[in-house]
Amino acid sequence: MVRTPPATPTPFGFAALGDQGTSAAARSVTNRIGVLAPAFVLHAGDLCYANATGNGEAGATDQAVWDRWFSMIQPQAGRTPWMPAIGNHEMEPGYGEHGYDGVHARFCLPGNGVPGAPHTWWFRYANVAVVATDANDVSHEIPHNRGWLGTAQDDWLDTTLGALRADPGVDFVVVMFHHCAYCSNAVHGSDGGVRERWVPLFDRHRVDLVINGHNHSYERTHPMRGGAVAANAPAGAVVSSEDATTYVTAGGGGQQSYPVSLYPSPYVTVS
Repeated sequence: MVRTPPATPTPFGFAALGDQGTSAAARSVTNRIGVLAPAFVLHAGDLCYANATGNGEAGATDQAVWDRWFSMIQPQAGRTPWMPAIGNHEMEPGYGEHGYDGVHARFCLPGNGVPGAPHTWWFRYANVAVVATDANDVSHEIPHNRGWLGTAQDDWLDTTLGALRADPGVDFVVVMFHHCAYCSNAVHGSDGGVRERWVPLFDRHRVDLVINGHNHSYERTHPMRGGAVAANAPAGAVVSSEDATTYVTAGGGGQQSYPVSLYPSPYVTVS
């Protein structure tokens, strides 16, 4: 049984993860979510890895993997809403022009996102609003679907964030998508396309929290504004969203962990 949110704001918690699959580690994470009993679960993409290649252009897609993934999460998802963003491994060759037909056939999402992109959406839970976008549309690292929405997604994101910030009932705005805006991990690093097109919108509309996956690791930034640290928040600090936007990489959903950075400083993939 899934409960509707309270009419007035009361304390609650939510879970966020990305890059899951169906491994023993993924099952362990899923079971832990059940113990925590969050109000909802945000999944930052790369859900089941039915397509292992993840570039949108090659590799067979084993649709039976979807069945195993849903069977794994069902005990938790049957009583707690799981809200997914789309990752690069959801670009399944042969399943529609952009590879998204497998996702669209399996999820019933809010339907209030970018026209023609039902995997984008937003919802409000008490005094928190959550917005999900398609970062495959902006990624410089994995360009298969880059630019497929033209300016429509950026326009929708700008309008949606503006409306949420103008809503007196919304105290916190959270944005979730797959590719990282800021991450020092050695494998994917940060994506210049996200920084170019969306970070200015997050600054303009004072987004409180951005959740990403893609890198199989956990990282949290200091509060960021204009591409620079706006306030110092060392490990263990209490972060005030009034300072700026905090970016979290939550790609530890069950895949093998990626190594820490091999570089002297973080790198950004550019076109």
